[in-house]
Amino acid sequence: WLDQYNPNHSQCPKNDCAPLTGRLVRIPGTGFGHFIRLVETNGQEGRCARLTHPWGENPESIFTTTDENYQENLNDIPFQSLSRVFQQAIVTAWRPGFHFIWFHCLCIVQQSKRDWDGQACKIEA
Repeated sequence: WLDQYNPNHSQCPKNDCAPLTGRLVRIPGTGFGHFIRLVETNGQEGRCARLTHPWGENPESIFTTTDENYQENLNDIPFQSLSRVFQQAIVTAWRPGFHFIWFHCLCIVQQSKRDWDGQACKIEA
């Protein structure tokens, strides 16, 4: 249903690739799972999905990007470390060919006002 939804929906962009801004989670084209990672897009082009999510009653259980794990997340975000909802969002975005996905908890360094100020405005661009 997703393949039919995108090209036929008036609110969906018709352009397959658009300039990207900000920090995103990269979804590999093949063999996804163990090699998702955080990337600084720096204006490269691609297809991006976005997931807005509540933090829920137990926000400390959500895998996030922090100052401590930022460099690690640039190399690899273990698929198993993500909640089932995030795993399903990645699979759902991957199937129709999205190359990137945005999650607030991963794409903005948590507990950093400076990073929030720098990244939050980019996702709306």
